[in-house]
Amino acid sequence: MDLLEEAMERYEIEERDTKKKKVESYIKMMTLRRRWAGLVSKSMAGKPEEAIADSIGVIGAIGGTGGKAVVDIGSGSGLLGLVLALMCPDWEVSLVESSGRKCAFLAEAKSALELGNVSVLRARAESIVGAREYDVAVSRAAGTITRMAPVALGLLRGGGRYVALKRSDIEAEVEEAKPLLRELGGELVGIIHPGFLPDREAPGRTSLVVIDKM
Repeated sequence: MDLLEEAMERYEIEERDTKKKKVESYIKMMTLRRRWAGLVSKSMAGKPEEAIADSIGVIGAIGGTGGKAVVDIGSGSGLLGLVLALMCPDWEVSLVESSGRKCAFLAEAKSALELGNVSVLRARAESIVGAREYDVAVSRAAGTITRMAPVALGLLRGGGRYVALKRSDIEAEVEEAKPLLRELGGELVGIIHPGFLPDREAPGRTSLVVIDKM
């Protein structure tokens, strides 16, 4: 069983064969459009399957069942938001990105992958705080927790959850953000090291910082 299959099985993703084929198509699209759209990513320069498996791991941190309104802050190539939309078709996922070329790529990928549950919004996430509300906010390789938390929590309904996919050594950054989180009405749920692929040392690659809005 390969990396993507392991990740999809761990989170009980249905129609895995069909979705794996779509992931493969998405990776090809990112490779072809990388220079044109400015899709600069260390994940893409390495092993994109690992990066996508990490994105699938966010599903467990989001938790709950049923439909959710999800916003991907600074979506870039969609490596997090598009993957969540593909794996969880009952979620409505908004991809917020300020770059016109990246938005064009996201719209192209949405169409090619037949993702009717995705919307692409060209904007800075800060500009839509107060205008839109979501159940879940996510970000990948974005700014520090101190910089991102005000925006993410501002986009959430009460009881919503923010999940930040970060590097593995994140404890000091999270500790520094705790006073601000309290001021913002956020509660640190914890730091999760996705351990669904122990033989591939996934826990050493990324961390998920989980914050709830009270």
